[in-house]
Amino acid sequence: MNDKEQTKIRIEQLQQWLRQENFDFFLLPRSDRYGQEFLPSCNERIAWLTGFTGSSGFVVISPSACVLFSDKRYSIQMGAQTPDNVTFHDGAQMTLEQYLQETVTQNARIGFPQWQLSIQLQQKFADIISGNGATLHAILQNPIDLFWHNQSGQGRPAMPLSLPHLLDENDCGLDASAKLTLLRQRLKQHNCDGNVISDLSMIAWLLNLRGSDIPYAPVNIAMLLVRQDDAHLLMNPRKITPLLTQYFATHKITLHDLSNLNSFIEKSSGETYLLDEQKTPYHVQLLFDQYQVKSLYHPQPLLRQRAIKNKAEIAAIKNAHIIDGVAMVRFLHWLEQQSETSELLIAEKLEQFRCQHDFYRGASFGTIAGFAEHGAIIHYRATPQSNQYCKQQDGNLLLLDSGGHYLNGTTDITRTIPYGIINNQQIKADYTLVLKAHISLAKQVFPHGTNGAQLDALCRAPLWNYQRNYPHGTGHGVGMYADIHEGPYHISPNADKVIEAGMLFSNEPGLYRTGKYGIRIENLIITQVLDLQPLKLPDNNETWLKFDTVTLCPINIDLIDKNYLNHDDIEWLNDYHQTIWQQLSPYFTDDGLRQYLHHATRKLI
Repeated sequence: MNDKEQTKIRIEQLQQWLRQENFDFFLLPRSDRYGQEFLPSCNERIAWLTGFTGSSGFVVISPSACVLFSDKRYSIQMGAQTPDNVTFHDGAQMTLEQYLQETVTQNARIGFPQWQLSIQLQQKFADIISGNGATLHAILQNPIDLFWHNQSGQGRPAMPLSLPHLLDENDCGLDASAKLTLLRQRLKQHNCDGNVISDLSMIAWLLNLRGSDIPYAPVNIAMLLVRQDDAHLLMNPRKITPLLTQYFATHKITLHDLSNLNSFIEKSSGETYLLDEQKTPYHVQLLFDQYQVKSLYHPQPLLRQRAIKNKAEIAAIKNAHIIDGVAMVRFLHWLEQQSETSELLIAEKLEQFRCQHDFYRGASFGTIAGFAEHGAIIHYRATPQSNQYCKQQDGNLLLLDSGGHYLNGTTDITRTIPYGIINNQQIKADYTLVLKAHISLAKQVFPHGTNGAQLDALCRAPLWNYQRNYPHGTGHGVGMYADIHEGPYHISPNADKVIEAGMLFSNEPGLYRTGKYGIRIENLIITQVLDLQPLKLPDNNETWLKFDTVTLCPINIDLIDKNYLNHDDIEWLNDYHQTIWQQLSPYFTDDGLRQYLHHATRKLI
């Protein structure tokens, strides 16, 4: 039985459960109770049920239909991975909200897993179905977990258990006590007695604590309750070492087992807690209702402080990019020497080069290595079935998007690489316009108060001028040895938040021709204040910002059609490559590597 046949049976099994329990619909978000983009394998419920492995998804299932929703990045992948009893939408023709409004019948009973749905989503769905008599029913145990446990042969994986580790405080800028004090000040401003935090990335940042419980995210599975006079960390006690016990005592943090959540909330009866309704599971609100704890819905108060990297964090991030740049150059030199290779081997070799440094702690997301038409699948992941072999003599385009977590920072880089000689003029034009878009954002100066949507448009303009575009945002926030996609600040068409100095973003315009090839060029950039002292007028107090590119890896020159670049574009690229040579060449004593780097960073004339 193949994978699609197996998932088809699982869907039918869940539909039978719906009939037995008299539910007309069941809502299944991809997220788990901890609000992370990446999930431990035991919580990949949509992947288990439908076969779809994308990082964004939502399933609505009824006794007669199974409908999967994601976004445009996954329009091809959804069709390739799911069986024929799954209908899927990428938001272009039908959104989740539209489907529920049009499909939910009068007086329908709708079940949902109360740990997986956030407070905000529960309210959103309640509003959608209001007026037609339909009702939402919170379910404590997700039926998928039961089916998964009872699956013949291979059962549900166990919850991961890894030992936490502390960051070097020289790289953090603020210790845990200082961050907790800042949070308490914010809670006091909101007249709140405490804050329940289930967002693992926020817990990691607040406590300067990292782990490896979740793939591609250096976090520990836990919950944190912060009050004015104390803090309580709920996690598996088997994860606690003597060093951590001492560390937590220093910062007045008490440790509890995760199972103690109910009793702790019960003791808070009559108090008011701040809850981030976008991240907090609806289950927590049910506990608050049960034990008469008051809720104040408000975004996590320190999201802005986390996004604005301090001087110590910026210095650490730049050092991490030197480490990653060395690994990337070693990989690119290796690739150039291969007469034949494959997508899976490329990902394996790049991981090996990154692993050579002691600070490396794993990939920041699954490597995307796609030759030719696979490059047009925005979040493509090679499998043994899809793995494509290519020879240099055939001349293929490779899109390579990868990143790493290091003890001093997180990286994310995309390079579009000619594997062999490519003379296709359309490819060169497309590549150069993507590069021009990338450079336009990298060198952009803008006034304080500019938001992400405005910067997104400025980046797209060089592509728009030639009637080209890309179906994803231009840039996402990046954490300091943390989330590769750190919110809520980003650069995209709907990004209304103001960009501030110290924020770290990706700069990744692209262009995708389905069935042919994909192009993307990505660096990480940090926002900085522009020094205008020599030019500043006495009556002009406006602050201006710019970007500092921190990624250090050559951008391929052989694919460039200079007809699309102006003098400033070429000057930026030459300056960038000169910086790479100055920063990385001291790490290469091998003549072959130095010659490769010198050639890769040569001036474009």
